[in-house]
Amino acid sequence: VIDAIYYSIDSPFKPSEMRKPSPGMVKKAVKEFGIDLSSSYVVGDKVEDLLLAKNAGCKGILVKTGYGKGILDNFPEKVEDASPVYVADDLGDAALWIVSKTTKSELLESFLSSTSGFEGMLFSTADAYMDWEELEFFSSVGAKTVLEIGGAMSVSDIQHACSVGVNAISMIYIDGVKNIQTFFDVLKDYPGMKRFVSLRDCPDANALRLIKEADGVIVGKEMELSCLEGIPVLRNIDGFLVAQGSETAGIGEVKSLYERLRKIYFSV
Repeated sequence: VIDAIYYSIDSPFKPSEMRKPSPGMVKKAVKEFGIDLSSSYVVGDKVEDLLLAKNAGCKGILVKTGYGKGILDNFPEKVEDASPVYVADDLGDAALWIVSKTTKSELLESFLSSTSGFEGMLFSTADAYMDWEELEFFSSVGAKTVLEIGGAMSVSDIQHACSVGVNAISMIYIDGVKNIQTFFDVLKDYPGMKRFVSLRDCPDANALRLIKEADGVIVGKEMELSCLEGIPVLRNIDGFLVAQGSETAGIGEVKSLYERLRKIYFSV
C-alpha cells in the first residue's frame, strides 16, 4: 500500500529544502504519518537518495537498477561516502533485506542446505517475469536448473541458458507431437543440454514414443507414470524439483521449507 507520493516543483538550480538531498519531503511525511526515521529506509538509484537518507536520519539502500549500477561502477567513492547500509540488486531484493536482513543468495543458500529432497529449480519462460539472476545462482552452486519453454520456441533463451550453465531444457506438452518434435530438433544444435518434457496432461501413444527419446520427464506431485519405467523423473512442487524416488517425507520437507521461503522471499 502506498500512503502518499511527494514531489518537488522547485528549480534544481537553486537551494531548496524540498529537493533531494534536502529532507523537506521526508519531514512532511513524518509530520503527516508519524514515521520513526531511525527504523526507516530510503531506497533509490542515485547518490542523492543515499544523502537524503543521511540528512533525514534514515538508512539508505542503493539499487543497481535504473542509474544504480552505472553510479556504482563510475562513482564508487561517492557511493561509499554516502554510506548505504546495503546495495541491492533491485527493489525486491531491497525489500527482502529490510524484512529479513538476509540477501537473496543467503536465503537461497540456507534453503539448499536445509533440505535433502531438493533436486533443483524449474524456471519458465512462460512467466511474466523471468529471473535469470536467480537461475544463474542455482546453476553456480550446482543445483539442477531446468528452463521450461512453453508454446513457441525461443532460440535466444536456449542460448542464454547454455551460457549460464543450465542443466536441461524442458518443453511443456501442449498440443501434441509437433511441438515436442520441434523442441527436440532445436536442441540438436546443443548436444550438451539434457532434454526433458513436462507433462501437463496424459500424452497419446505417439507423444509417448518421443518422450522415451528424452533424457527425462517432469511431472506434477500426484501424477503416477508406471508406463515410464526406467526414465528419470522429477516431480514439480511449485517450481521446486524433487526426485521421483524421494520418500513422501522428503517431498513434505521441501514443501514445508518452500512455504517458509515464500513468506520471506517470494512475497516481496
